[in-house]
Order: sequence, then C-alpha cells, then structure tokens
Amino acid sequence: RGNSLMGLEEGDQYSLRDLLYGMMLPSGNDAAQTAAVAAGRAIGGSNLTPEEASQVFVKEMNRQAAELGMTESHFANADGFHHDDHYTSMSDLVILASTVLADPTIVGYTSTIEDTVTLQGHTEEWKNTNFLLNPAFAYYIPSTIGLKTGYTGEAGSCLISAFFEGDRIVLIGVFGCPAYTEDRYLDTAELYNTTILH
Repeated sequence: RGNSLMGLEEGDQYSLRDLLYGMMLPSGNDAAQTAAVAAGRAIGGSNLTPEEASQVFVKEMNRQAAELGMTESHFANADGFHHDDHYTSMSDLVILASTVLADPTIVGYTSTIEDTVTLQGHTEEWKNTNFLLNPAFAYYIPSTIGLKTGYTGEAGSCLISAFFEGDRIVLIGVFGCPAYTEDRYLDTAELYNTTILH
C-alpha cells in the first residue's frame, strides 16, 4: 500500500521503545500496527486476532480523542491510511499536539534527529523524516521539538511542527502539499520566519 516501514518481519520481537522510534523516525506503519495489536490485546485479551486487536485499539483511540474534546476527528485504523471514516482537523491536531507535548517521554521521541537501533542482530541507522529538526538540512530551525510528518494520496504531504519560543510553544500545521517535494518544510519555515520571527 505504499507503506513507509520500520522493516518488521514475522516472528521479530521488539521493545515498545524500538516500536516508538520506528514510528517517529522512519514513520514505520508496520511499527504502528504492531504496537496497536499489542495494546489491543492488552485491553481486550490475548486471544484476539491481529485484526480484532487493532480494532480494539482504534476504538480506544476514538474514546480518548472524544475525552480530549477532539470533536472533529474519527479514526478508522492505527496507521493513518486513507479511509472515508478516518479524518481530523487542524483544531483537533492542536489538542492532540498539546497533549503529546505535555509528556516528556513522547517529546523525547518526537525530537530525536537520529538513532541507532539493533534489530534482530543487525544495526539500523534511522533518521527523523522531519527536516526541520536536522542541522544538515536547509530548513533546520533550532527551536524545533517535533512533531510529525505524514502522507496519503488524498491528504498530500503534511507536517505539524512545534517550536520553543521563549516561555511558550508555537504550533504550525501544513497540509495538502504535493508528494515527493519538500514543500511542507519550505512552507513551514516560511510561516515560521514571517509570523513568529517578525
């Protein structure tokens, strides 16, 4: 399905830490699905099939989204692939981002530029897909603390970013950029330079 992957194979065993880095750095949809199945079984029982466990997890996603006040969102899967019943809005992403940013552990994952991970006996070098974090890229902004890139054919290339600015955190969301371009970074950097620095 055009997945970006961590590289999981059947029978592999990984820690939750590895799966979180697999989601946040190479944007591994396989890591997201694996974590969802594990969490779904923890909620609903170890006898659930992967499909059943994933749906239990998605149900919990929707419950927690409603609890947070995300009234313009509904989730249909754990990996974000297009589905007519899977949607959100910028205002709801601000609520979600604010919740994420309140958890230092999660921020540690979103702000990691690169990581070396030993997977089933071999070493992988993972780099964050958010170029704003990395000094090697022209779009680098030192105050960046994440958050996440995304892409589907229907939504285009997307990016929601967070920046430390003095005693506040500023969020910028860019959505619907063309695929296979760096427009989401360019647009975010332009918004940052024109609205935050001036």
